[in-house]
Amino acid sequence: MITIDRHDTVEYNDIAWVIAARSETKAIMKNIKVEDGCIVATDGYRMHMANCGLPNGTYSIIKDTKQEIILNAIQDTFIFSVHSLESPIDTEFPNWKDVIPDERTLEHKGVIFTPSKFIPAKRSTELSKIVYEIYDWTHKFINIEYIEDLITVSNEKFDIYIPVSAVSGGNGNNGAIIFKGADKKALIMPMGK
Repeated sequence: MITIDRHDTVEYNDIAWVIAARSETKAIMKNIKVEDGCIVATDGYRMHMANCGLPNGTYSIIKDTKQEIILNAIQDTFIFSVHSLESPIDTEFPNWKDVIPDERTLEHKGVIFTPSKFIPAKRSTELSKIVYEIYDWTHKFINIEYIEDLITVSNEKFDIYIPVSAVSGGNGNNGAIIFKGADKKALIMPMGK
């Protein structure tokens, strides 16, 4: 088990930020993945990634509080459900690298938002502006709660990138919206058709 204490501020904040994107209900996505110095979590609609010094592997979250995060390395690819020892549940983390778009297919929109500049009283207005700007570019909405998760823990500036096909009116409107910071990256899928 690995314990990350709140006093290890940078590592704690990065891991807490990534954990916000994991699924609470999908067994395969309750875990986080560390690969090549990058920690990743996804719920199938969004994915958060950050630089990290943890050893490569898949980890379950044992404890996640404002004081500490406790991770446990998963050793086996399969676990068995409580109801049937003959029904393995695949715990292999999804191939996250396959969903990251080629940067040549993205357009930088030049919009940078800095979470620390959000005044609490104007927070929802600022978040709504971001969602509507993305709608103007792509004709797709994204979940405002996912934008809120971007800024809850992180105090980083994010540049927004969208698929070039969404800008040109092509069929690529279902592509992920990319939020790229200095040490973090998030992909958020648009809602609906």
